[in-house]
Amino acid sequence: LSLIATFAMLNAFAQSDNSNNGDRNSRFGIKGGLNVSTLAVDADKIDEDKYRIGGNFGIFGYFGVADIFGVQVEALYNGKGTRIKKYSDSYGVTTSQVNFNLHYIEVPVIAKLNLGPIGIGAGLYASYLLNADISTISYRDDIPEVQRYKLNEDDFNTSDFGGLVDVSLNAQSITAGVRYSQGFREVAKTTTG
Repeated sequence: LSLIATFAMLNAFAQSDNSNNGDRNSRFGIKGGLNVSTLAVDADKIDEDKYRIGGNFGIFGYFGVADIFGVQVEALYNGKGTRIKKYSDSYGVTTSQVNFNLHYIEVPVIAKLNLGPIGIGAGLYASYLLNADISTISYRDDIPEVQRYKLNEDDFNTSDFGGLVDVSLNAQSITAGVRYSQGFREVAKTTTG
């Protein structure tokens, strides 16, 4: 996970030359990376949960306020979720696997401190749920009768928000970094979800 996190975010951007107007710190570009995500589920009802590997991509703008400080705004597609190996509900139904695949449009706003080539940031994000693809395989009393059903975006809150911290290494027109984000809102809005 440490190696994945090290290469989790690769930013390629077009450095704009604004030396005439004194705003040399502003830049715009595209970015993409990998996500390693999980959802908090009642621990007494699950056997094992696993991280979901997803992706993110989009555009960003960095606006320099001073030589060492600026604000970065992004608009991203972000794939999140988790995978649960075994889940037992209150009706005695044991589900052998639950796959949560949640697709968001996300807008992070990050205050960044630039210490030479190293950037340290913290901020907030807001996101909108585009699609929820949750699939399950269920068994009742260990009988190998498989029941599949899908939940959808109606079972989940369409908006999410949270906080994040960000560390990056800047080299010319490429930035590589890692980011940790934590949602503040419950994802499910129905009992089934």
